[in-house]
Amino acid sequence: MLVYHNSGLLRPSAPLKTLGERNEKSRNQIRRNRLWKKTLEVIRIGDNSLHQRQQFSTTEIRNFLN
Repeated sequence: MLVYHNSGLLRPSAPLKTLGERNEKSRNQIRRNRLWKKTLEVIRIGDNSLHQRQQFSTTEIRNFLN
């Protein structure tokens, strides 16, 4: 499963607090970005290479990771 964010594709194991670090943003900028970013798009790539997109709220993702 790949998680897509405005900054690009993230590894599934990447913690939510690191979103945006690929663009060399400071941690404070990342925290501010998370305040307005309410949903993330999750792209699942199956064995048959079909792409399945679904929107999840950051709360749902946080609950899933805990």
